[in-house]
Amino acid sequence: MASFTIVEHFSTTPEKAFLALSDFSRASAFHQSIIKTIIRTKGPLRVGTKISETRKMFGKQETEELTITQFDPPRLIALEAFNHGAHYQFSFEIVPDDNGCEVTHIFIGTPQTAMAKIFSVLFFFMNGSMAKMLKKDLKETKTHAESL
Repeated sequence: MASFTIVEHFSTTPEKAFLALSDFSRASAFHQSIIKTIIRTKGPLRVGTKISETRKMFGKQETEELTITQFDPPRLIALEAFNHGAHYQFSFEIVPDDNGCEVTHIFIGTPQTAMAKIFSVLFFFMNGSMAKMLKKDLKETKTHAESL
């Protein structure tokens, strides 16, 4: 199992931070690693919305099928994905402060299949790279939020 917690201060309102974090349809415009996103569920974003995200990760292109599991504007958004025999959970909690807001990003990856459990040992050595990628993503979202 891999897990990371990343905290970033956004110099903007919680509403703008939430808007940037949930701006899936334009994510490739402000994230260098995201190639494209497609919102698969019609209507407004909500719990159950399905999103396909294609990104360049560790030198290759990967597509994840994400589902929104919690949606509480402007406080919380959480998503999950199942890929390569593992369950991935991503959450973003937004807490206002005197100078904007603090965004806490939690990532948890849990192997589900025997093969994923075997490969999780290898993934242990990639933890630093994964954390670095998630930090970069959050900083890019911060820049986008602060420009809104």
